[in-house]
Amino acid sequence: MADDRVRVYARIRPQGTSREEFGDAAVRCLGENSVSVDDLEGAVNDSLRNSVQGGVAQAAAATRKFEFDGSFGGSSTQADVFSDVGAPVVRAVLQGYHGCIFAYGQTGSGKTFSLLNAGTAAKNFEDAGLLPRLVATLYVRAGQDAAHQYAVECGAFQVYNEQVADLLHPEHRNGKGQNLSVSKKDGHGQVDNLTWKPCASAKELLDHFAYARKNVIYAETKMNKASSRSHACFQLRVTRREKNSTKGSVSLCSVVDLAGSERVKRSGVAGKELKEAININGSLLALGNVVAALAAKKKHVPYRDSKLTRVLEGSVGGNCRTTLLCCASPAADSTSETLSALSFAQRAMRCECKAVVNVAEVGDFSGALGLVEIIPDPEADKRQRALVAAERKTSELSKEKEAALLKAKKEQEAAAAARKEGKKQLEEARRKDKENQKLNGDLKKLTEQNTTVQTELSKVKEDAKKDRAALQLKLDQLSKEKDAAVQESARLKTARDSLEKKLGETKTELTKAQASFKKSEATAAKLGKELESTKTELSSVRKELSARAALSQDEVAKEREERRLEAEQLRGEVEAKAEEVSTLSEKCSGLEGKLAATEGD
Repeated sequence: MADDRVRVYARIRPQGTSREEFGDAAVRCLGENSVSVDDLEGAVNDSLRNSVQGGVAQAAAATRKFEFDGSFGGSSTQADVFSDVGAPVVRAVLQGYHGCIFAYGQTGSGKTFSLLNAGTAAKNFEDAGLLPRLVATLYVRAGQDAAHQYAVECGAFQVYNEQVADLLHPEHRNGKGQNLSVSKKDGHGQVDNLTWKPCASAKELLDHFAYARKNVIYAETKMNKASSRSHACFQLRVTRREKNSTKGSVSLCSVVDLAGSERVKRSGVAGKELKEAININGSLLALGNVVAALAAKKKHVPYRDSKLTRVLEGSVGGNCRTTLLCCASPAADSTSETLSALSFAQRAMRCECKAVVNVAEVGDFSGALGLVEIIPDPEADKRQRALVAAERKTSELSKEKEAALLKAKKEQEAAAAARKEGKKQLEEARRKDKENQKLNGDLKKLTEQNTTVQTELSKVKEDAKKDRAALQLKLDQLSKEKDAAVQESARLKTARDSLEKKLGETKTELTKAQASFKKSEATAAKLGKELESTKTELSSVRKELSARAALSQDEVAKEREERRLEAEQLRGEVEAKAEEVSTLSEKCSGLEGKLAATEGD
């Protein structure tokens, strides 16, 4: 037994016959320690989301697997559950350790049946739950211990709408023992002023618990005909001492039937039940926060967030041998709650426990303690031992039966698979025979076609040979044409180089001609200025001639002739320069035309 942490078991109740649970189970046990869940609700939500966002509308259901200390399927018995969950806690309590067993899960998942069911005579009490079996085992083992004396007290309370009520108070139904305070003692939460009843026998103790159960608040919802509306806690205080000594131990054993979490929309509660559901979900959320903090080993653990967590302080993650029974429904429409519960249980496995023997000075049972000592009754012990042996035998037979059924089922499945495989192989053989017949016919046709193809192939080869010769001739011709093209390309390149050289020379001559033309224009401009100057001088001469009108006619004629000759000389020079300029202009125009023609080539 892993005494250093919370022990966790999962139990999947049998599938119901209601319309909501029709079809294959979505939650299954895999072996002795594993549970798998097909997240069908998640797949539906994914499909809807993908449809809206344009993705693949059909989403496959993801399968999640959880590992625990043990798991129980729908065919498991109450004795199987007690053997793994309850018996180790009873042994620990009788040795002086504190023990706690609490059941967690959604409403209608089988928590109350697993823990508190009293059992029926018609079924030989095989359907008795964990608490009655725990009580019977405790008294049988205490009666067999010759070295110690034992005394047992019982108490019971419920946490309803965040108020603690004493379920064993004599006037509970008259409103007494309500709204009790919670304090802390030796690291454990305890209910102040709680009624404790000394019990000398298992029957007396179970009668007190039966009375307490009648005071637990239940209500009918759409999901559960008898839904717990409060968290019920049944406690046994076991005092043990060595004979003829005051040394001993005082241990506390708590069995907690937590109210189930529920979705208000599905349970259909309103008014008073709605308020109860809100408080139930709030206290379970606080418990989840406590477990998460303990699992993460945080320094602060929020025990004070709820009355439930305050009374469980020390039982979860403290000086206690603690076991969690996580109950779940196999129904496909409850997978979201199942996944949440199993995730909570998986976190609880990481909560550490530090249980020690609670040594105490117990004194004389008949004295101040006011307890009732367990007096061994040989006949009662014999009956109890016979009951325990019968239960053990029943459990073994049930396991053998379950194993035999499982083996038979596997053999049937194997035989069905073999028949299916044989039928499949026979059909495959027939299909292959038909295919072989068809292939033989096809092979004959292919052989005929192959002969025709070979003949045509020979013709094609001859034609290809002729075409190859013609192509070779054409290739030789193309090779010659290529050589000629190469030579022509070389000639054209040489011609281009020559033309480029001539173009360079022409550009040089043009530059010289343009320079000469500019020089001629300058000379013409100069001659123009000289002509103007001559005209000015001629005008001066005319004026001078007018002034010399008194001179002799011979002198005037002589001088006039000299002036005329000078003017004609100047005119001749001007015309010669103009003709030279015109010649240069024509030469420049010719060079420009030749240059343009060369660039065009």
